[in-house]
Amino acid sequence: MNSHLNANFMPESLIAMMSDADRTALGIKTVEERQVVNGFELEHELQRACENWLTLHGFRRRTPGDICRPGPCAGWFIHIHEAKRNPILLDLLILFSDGHYLEVELKARCGRISVEQDSLIQRGGVLCRTLEEFIVETERKLTATGRERGEDE
Repeated sequence: MNSHLNANFMPESLIAMMSDADRTALGIKTVEERQVVNGFELEHELQRACENWLTLHGFRRRTPGDICRPGPCAGWFIHIHEAKRNPILLDLLILFSDGHYLEVELKARCGRISVEQDSLIQRGGVLCRTLEEFIVETERKLTATGRERGEDE
């Protein structure tokens, strides 16, 4: 019998309320515990962390509701949900308000890139396995375009 529960199906809020001893006994880890030095174990956790970082820095998810929302906007981000069925775009497309863009492939620690993804990365996209790599690449693009993070044009 497997004594480890699959935390993927358990809300983070419930996991956070558990004691360390209970989580250890059940083999459940928090998001922070699942993040490892070389990257996230689960790609969707990395995706969520990157999108949260973008939101905190003035970017908005490009949705019908957010397009019409008033107020400053540093740019947009588009998450490709069915990326495995869509080999023409990487996971995350960031559209800066000055017209520049950054295409990002997000991979978990052990994730492998496809031939199409590798080709897009070679042509200007970036591969990120950690939130730190994502921040560096995004800020590098902001700096290269002469903009400061979070400014509205």
